[in-house]
Amino acid sequence: MSPGKQLLRSLINLLDYFLFTWWWVTFQLGYRIWGEEFRQCRITRAPVRYLPQALRYLGAHIGSATFKPGLFLDNPDRGLDLLTIGDRVYLGPGVHIDLAAPVTIEPEVVLAPGAMVLTHGDVGQRFLAGFLQRREGPVLLRHGCWIGARAVILPGVTVGEAAVVGAGAVVTHDVPDFTVVAGVPARVIKKLR
Repeated sequence: MSPGKQLLRSLINLLDYFLFTWWWVTFQLGYRIWGEEFRQCRITRAPVRYLPQALRYLGAHIGSATFKPGLFLDNPDRGLDLLTIGDRVYLGPGVHIDLAAPVTIEPEVVLAPGAMVLTHGDVGQRFLAGFLQRREGPVLLRHGCWIGARAVILPGVTVGEAAVVGAGAVVTHDVPDFTVVAGVPARVIKKLR
């Protein structure tokens, strides 16, 4: 690489560092003034190149993942240390991750646009609470699995290694390794081996 290109690249990296620092300072200041709602809004609208570093600063364990715009983290006040995302993970546009309990996304997992990972179900302090108890549990997405567009993973579910969850499916139970599931509720439709 020529010295001119190297200098230009260094200047761009320095500028990006200052822009990220400015974004981070306003992020922290806004959180102290306006609270959790501000933080959630800023994470959802963050430039994708800042997202991995910002999530690491907030306590999440992030590998070399690819993020698309619109990541929504529900219940981030419980701590982003509950979120683990491995290497070569792809999170499509509008992915929703609930952090009421731990979420572990192992390497090479794909979450297609609009996929939802839920770790709790709760009606709050309402009349229906007498009939429906809170459901909460960690979610584990094993190595190489693929979660289709707008699929929903419910609390306490483990999606097995290299498993495929069809678009729009609602996964209520664990998915075995090398299995394709689809439907509402999701049912096994094919074995990959």
